[in-house]
Amino acid sequence: MTDLADDIKEVIADVGISVTAVAGTVTGEYIYGKINKQVTKPFIREFFMEAWLAADTSIVAGDVLELSDGRKFMVMNKTPSMFENAIYRYDSVIYKCNVTATLKRPTETRVNYTTEVDFSTIQENVYALITESLYGNELDTDEQLALLGISSQDCYVPSSVGVERLDRFWISETEYYQVEVVKKRRFDGVDLIVLGEDTR
Repeated sequence: MTDLADDIKEVIADVGISVTAVAGTVTGEYIYGKINKQVTKPFIREFFMEAWLAADTSIVAGDVLELSDGRKFMVMNKTPSMFENAIYRYDSVIYKCNVTATLKRPTETRVNYTTEVDFSTIQENVYALITESLYGNELDTDEQLALLGISSQDCYVPSSVGVERLDRFWISETEYYQVEVVKKRRFDGVDLIVLGEDTR
């Protein structure tokens, strides 16, 4: 690393927050987090944070980091900041995880000429951020239809989890969703999945 990168790393360790990756791949590192200034948007202030990472960090996009205060954030990107052709730090946006879910996958079996569907657990303790979809979650072309509404949720989840369409996202015994869409190219290391009502 350059002298500037060493200085920035020292500053991050002095004024930053210690983090550990939930998956155990990152230990003994620090980030410097900056709360978003949009005071009129409390959701953004609560769930989005800008962060500086040291130039030699082993943190990658898609990691879920546990901060020293117990909060868990997902790394959405890792963009190098450069000076004289050398990286002196990484800039990142991290999203606060607000759910821990179990990912289940359906499998069909034939029994006596009928098809039965079983769900096997693919991964437990999946940390994610779920929000209401910003667009398209309500029918607004007719007032009477708008009263019915269509419930859909946007969910940000690490790509390493391997979510597939028609998987089930179980948050609790009373809250579970079907995966309707998996968008893999919007973020590096993070999938944006659209959750809908589980109609089983």
